Amino acid sequence: MVDLTQKDITELQESYAKRTQNAGRMYFGLQRTKRLKATLHWVHDFARVSEVPTLKGLTQESFKAAISIAAQRADIRKKEAKDASSVSSEASPGKLKDDKKRQEWIT
Repeated sequence: MVDLTQKDITELQESYAKRTQNAGRMYFGLQRTKRLKATLHWVHDFARVSEVPTLKGLTQESFKAAISIAAQRADIRKKEAKDASSVSSEASPGKLKDDKKRQEWIT
């Protein structure tokens, strides 16, 4: 799961939904899809700290809590990245097209 992305989970869900009944059509549903994505983030959190994910010592409730926290962290990282890119783009003076503008920008 370390190599998967959220997009991969979405594509998997869509591909199963597009199958015919005889070919194994399956609807994941919104909650199951969210849990799969949260589990993906949980696995990625372990990879970030160079640890191997393990279910040892986890109950169903504690696992659901752990993947919920991982999903929240992923949302925070996404928001932080978006905010950082908007701040840096606002601070950028833009492309300098000629020496005259460069001199105005420097002074």
